[in-house]
Amino acid sequence: MSDHPTCHATFVYKEVRGTQYKADLYLPDDSSLVGSSQESLPLLVFFHGGGLLIGSRTAFLPRWLLQEALNAGFAFISADYTLLVPGNGHALIEDVKDLFTWITSDLNGRLADLKLPQVINSERIVSAGSSAGGLLSYLAGLYAMPKPKALAPIYGLAGLLDFWVDKQTEPFMRDDDGILLPLHPSNAPWLHLIHAPASAPPVVETTLDPTKDARHGFLLWLLQTGEFTDYLTGVPGLGAKLAKLDKKDRGAALPAAAKVLFPTVMADKNFPPTFLVSIRTQLSGFTARLSTRR
Repeated sequence: MSDHPTCHATFVYKEVRGTQYKADLYLPDDSSLVGSSQESLPLLVFFHGGGLLIGSRTAFLPRWLLQEALNAGFAFISADYTLLVPGNGHALIEDVKDLFTWITSDLNGRLADLKLPQVINSERIVSAGSSAGGLLSYLAGLYAMPKPKALAPIYGLAGLLDFWVDKQTEPFMRDDDGILLPLHPSNAPWLHLIHAPASAPPVVETTLDPTKDARHGFLLWLLQTGEFTDYLTGVPGLGAKLAKLDKKDRGAALPAAAKVLFPTVMADKNFPPTFLVSIRTQLSGFTARLSTRR
């Protein structure tokens, strides 16, 4: 297997107000399928991280996960999804539903059109995602049809986090050199995002250069002001309301329309088996803590 897997095809799985939502497909080579049934391939669907505000399906793609999936005989898809502003988290639910519907109804036909011999088994899908993409993985487990057979979120967002709603009065974020970043004095750099009309075309990818895209700073501003939950749920002032409550009471105080975005609230006995990967930062690097839960 090559150290740098090649994307075999890029498909548009939907279009919203002129924005194309794309899915990159990677296929295992023949050596990965020796001794296995080649009638159809299991599929791993991956969603990238980036705080739900930045990133793309290519920029934050974990090559180690892609390689391991291909080595195991899985097909692999890395897909676009709606970034916050002008959209909110409710668009994420529609994204996972639309993507899985497209996989079931269209993907194999598109492979045949490209003269690719592989067939995807839509009954054998695993949904994975890192950080913010982990939330998409969980949402797929809640709302996608067919339901994924398993989930594999990598330090994925799953519930209401206190730092989403608590205002920060001291520097709280460090740069790549470990230096604390100062708090922003005003929202002036992001007024164009704050006032972005809901009817504007959705955004599905950004540059990773913070000097070229204001969304990087806007994410920090939302965490500084405790407004991240407002933009996630589409409920203005929700973060400030929750911040006044005891931490143990915040989840129960979520409006019904907002609860659907929080897997820790919505998961029930039908939730897919989940393999959790969490990262604990240490002075010497990091260690991965692995567990399996239903």
